[in-house]
Amino acid sequence: MKPPVLPADIRRENDEGGQPIAAGVDRSRRPVTLITATPVVGAVIIAAAIFHVVGKLRGLSDRYARYDFAAYYGWGKQYQGGIDWWARTHCNYTPFFVAAFAPLTRLDAPSAHLGWQILQVVCLVGSMAVLAKRVAGFSASVSVILACAAILSRSSDQVLFFGQFAPLLLVLMVGSWALNREHRDAGAGLLLALAILLKLYPGILLIYYLVSRRWRVAVWTAAFVALGMLATGFQNWYGFVVYGLPHSGEILARGFWRDRVSTFNLVWGLESLIATPSWWRVSTAAAALNLALVMAAAWETVAAGERGLEGMYFSLWLALGLLLAPIAWHHEIVLLFPLYFFGGLSAMPILRHRGLASHVRVGFFVLAAAMLIALVGREFTSMFKSLIPTCIVPLCAFVAGMILAHQQRFAILPGDNR
Repeated sequence: MKPPVLPADIRRENDEGGQPIAAGVDRSRRPVTLITATPVVGAVIIAAAIFHVVGKLRGLSDRYARYDFAAYYGWGKQYQGGIDWWARTHCNYTPFFVAAFAPLTRLDAPSAHLGWQILQVVCLVGSMAVLAKRVAGFSASVSVILACAAILSRSSDQVLFFGQFAPLLLVLMVGSWALNREHRDAGAGLLLALAILLKLYPGILLIYYLVSRRWRVAVWTAAFVALGMLATGFQNWYGFVVYGLPHSGEILARGFWRDRVSTFNLVWGLESLIATPSWWRVSTAAAALNLALVMAAAWETVAAGERGLEGMYFSLWLALGLLLAPIAWHHEIVLLFPLYFFGGLSAMPILRHRGLASHVRVGFFVLAAAMLIALVGREFTSMFKSLIPTCIVPLCAFVAGMILAHQQRFAILPGDNR
């Protein structure tokens, strides 16, 4: 069934940059704000977020001696001392990450841990601020509320609990996308290269840039990655391949499939319910599923072109990166926040379309409520956590985002002024 074509005023509201898309529309009109909130509500949520973060930082102040931060600190110390940490430790992080973290070890562990945690909070807020600046559908108050909601989420709590750095990756990738929209290709390539050097799966955005025919960004990214590898020593990258990646395989074989994000772990967990998992069968099935997801995302991105959905497709590729990364954990679900952001923005014009049948609206809200209960429940209640694997969260978000983007792609075709 062909999706409904939305009227011109709705199409104008859908453009993420706040500019009209359809041909012949007056571009001098001010952007339409779809969602607003009172300053009082914003102030209350800001206060709640600050209180929450301060409480978390105080409550987790002793985590400097535990995983994952303790491992980072130990690797950094060995790197500073010139010790071959690949042969002596189970380090499965890139040499660039170890070298970049090492200067923090000049501080004592508690101080370095606090600074590292604050950096992640700043990166998370910064990511949401950059997203909010790029769209016109949310008022300033709502943008602040969204940033605070990200801080208050269970996923953010897990980042702080383990001392992880997914928000740092997020701000680098969001920054790359934002600079690319301003045609600052070298800067976009640099930020994406830094994300790839810190952790490999951000490289999924290279495919996004390639299928979007943004060749210059891809070339700049490859050049900066090569420079980063040279700066941190090719011998260390050899050690990463020989010692680090096999250790990732060991981690993958330990189970914990309900707490991991990738399609590999979803297939592994489903097979473990009926039989002893086979590496060959699981790898083959996961590879086929991954290929199908990549092809679907590439086809949809190419078909859409430059039609005001850049943020939505960028967010879908972020989610895809999580699904393809074999040992991505639940604390990395913060990389889905842009998809929630742009997904909500894309859903509003569809719901406001007057020609939409009432039963379709009801069905949409019921489905959205069911997904919200399942996804939020997975993070906050033990009952849902034992029933719903973490990998269902990005998979559902990715599929829902593809459906929304597909609907919007037909709704904002240029030149359609009916």
